[in-house]
Amino acid sequence: MLQRLGDAIKTISVIVLATVVLIAVVEGGAGWWAKNVDRGRPVWMFDLSDEQLRKLYDTDDAATYRGVITEGWGVGIDRRYEPFVEFVNTPGQGRYVNVTKEGIRASRGTQTSLRGPGRKVFVFGGSTAFGMGVRDEETISSFLQQEFDRVEAAATVLNLAVVAYYSTQERVLFERLLNQGIKPEVAVFIDGLNDFYYCAVPDRTELSDRLAAKARKSLGQELAARSNVVKLMRHYSGELRIGSPPGTLCRDEEAVRAVISRLDTNRRMIAAVGREFGVRTLFVQQPVPTYAYDNAQRAVPLPSEEMLGYHRNSAAGYPIMREMLQRGELFASGLLWLADLSVPQNMYVDTVHYSPAFNRAIARAIFEQLSE
Repeated sequence: MLQRLGDAIKTISVIVLATVVLIAVVEGGAGWWAKNVDRGRPVWMFDLSDEQLRKLYDTDDAATYRGVITEGWGVGIDRRYEPFVEFVNTPGQGRYVNVTKEGIRASRGTQTSLRGPGRKVFVFGGSTAFGMGVRDEETISSFLQQEFDRVEAAATVLNLAVVAYYSTQERVLFERLLNQGIKPEVAVFIDGLNDFYYCAVPDRTELSDRLAAKARKSLGQELAARSNVVKLMRHYSGELRIGSPPGTLCRDEEAVRAVISRLDTNRRMIAAVGREFGVRTLFVQQPVPTYAYDNAQRAVPLPSEEMLGYHRNSAAGYPIMREMLQRGELFASGLLWLADLSVPQNMYVDTVHYSPAFNRAIARAIFEQLSE
């Protein structure tokens, strides 16, 4: 009797162990697959030919930028939870795209510490300011650093941009840094594109719905939500699209003006806080491919205008902002309007992200404004 019981326990133990191992293997494999599905945004970029890459980047080195694209959509969108701002950059190392332990996009040849010595310039923004699609040394911040170095100005430029950030999150991050005693001499905010992408007031971020849902889950729901297998099943059944755009449509002019008011108000609050703490603030109205730009000029045409997604909201918002600015209805102190900026080279390497040449031009314009 005892022998049979012992054998049964051994059998059950083996079955349980095998089941646990099988679940771990399946979940791990599903997690790897889901991660690649999520990081495949935008899928069409991974199918570009060497000739197309050479045109987009004005280079003969297509292999390098194929690696940049792969790393960018890996390291660049890898984020972790952070109170109040909801998420920040996760540290990551690559050949072309690197993020430090403090969440700073690395720049070649400069120290990358928030608390380092000397004069500092902080650059805030979303994926365009982060430099999605370009190497560490080709971001706006890196080119801005080169401008300071060119005139032998002792200043360190730190890239604090986070993919999907817009002006509200940047304002909160700026305030949190000041609250920790971390103060730059200059704070540059590059905005416009993502503010309209998230056409929803009161504010929500890319992760707001996910964080809210986690707070309401039962144990069973939480386990299902954490399961990579369940996630893949929902993805391929059409119930959940992994990596689907989190933005919102601006349905009418009232919604567009609400976004403009949010951006304008955030700038006023940032400027007020900056004055109180002795930080000079500069607000860059960034170029977007939906305003003052002919998409037919692209070195490689988009497969479809639909690929701009909710970024098309800016097509309605920018002309209204321009008119309001001309009538003196927008906050203009420290505002640098670059929406009309262009360069003779290719300007966008994908739907909305800037080419190295365009990043250099934007950095130069920022430097000239700061020099005044």
